[in-house]
Amino acid sequence: MEDNIINEIIEAVAPEIATPEVEAVANEVVEAVAPIVAKKVKATVEKIAIHSSKDFAWAGVGAVTAGINYVEKELADKWLKRGHVRLAKTEELNK
Repeated sequence: MEDNIINEIIEAVAPEIATPEVEAVANEVVEAVAPIVAKKVKATVEKIAIHSSKDFAWAGVGAVTAGINYVEKELADKWLKRGHVRLAKTEELNK
């Protein structure tokens, strides 16, 4: 694995322990933890509430149902170009 943030931290905070063995362990930790962190980050992707006046499927984008739909921001930007989709109103979300 290329240099990673763990090795940089070790070298900055405790250069006396920055040995190849410690760096190897740090690399193993990063390799083990990276997929878990990636899942958590993916789970926290910003969602936007949009309202569709009808059910609609769009190849390459996805599908919405009539009413409120929560979609990723990038997809919301695409959906909002459709005439039947708008941002959801606050009062609609509080129902």
